[in-house]
Amino acid sequence: MIYLVRHGETEWNRAGRMQGHLDAPLTPRGEAQARAVGETLRDMGVDGFDLVASPLGRTRATAAIIASTLGRDPETIATDARLMEMTWGAWDGLTLAEIEARDPGAMAQRHADHWNYAPPGGGESYVKVALRVTDWLAGLDADRPLIVISHGGTGRVVRGLYAGLDHAGTLAQEEPQDAFHLLRDGLVGRIEASAP
Repeated sequence: MIYLVRHGETEWNRAGRMQGHLDAPLTPRGEAQARAVGETLRDMGVDGFDLVASPLGRTRATAAIIASTLGRDPETIATDARLMEMTWGAWDGLTLAEIEARDPGAMAQRHADHWNYAPPGGGESYVKVALRVTDWLAGLDADRPLIVISHGGTGRVVRGLYAGLDHAGTLAQEEPQDAFHLLRDGLVGRIEASAP
């Protein structure tokens, strides 16, 4: 059983910047979203779960708030690089308008082959993310329930692989920061977290 959480809102989320492997701090709203997730998990009686997060700062900050809300020591949170967000390569840190100005037509090419397209400068395709997520899922101990804090794009891939969705179905999923997902018995369910 996995509770899969996207990090809270960051300054770059609010500004429309592609974070990839770069980081921006959580906004006050993002901190409140993380607290709401922790409170919802606590109110649901979730206990005995290991916490694991992407090693990027925004996920570690979100995980620390969730852990504290659950009365857990944030120092006990494990990290796994396979849960990192996909990098946009040379586009990390740019807005969509800046990407289009820098590489005219590139976003249209990406949308035409969304699953396979890799941005320039070492960017990752969804294919590459799926390979590392598949490796991570294969190594999980089914008897150890997890709270996992990851990212929007990577979280879609985790849910898509878990539920056996095709590429289009995987990419069509939402990336909420005010809700999280329960992955159990091959099914994915959404759980609302009431943040202010």
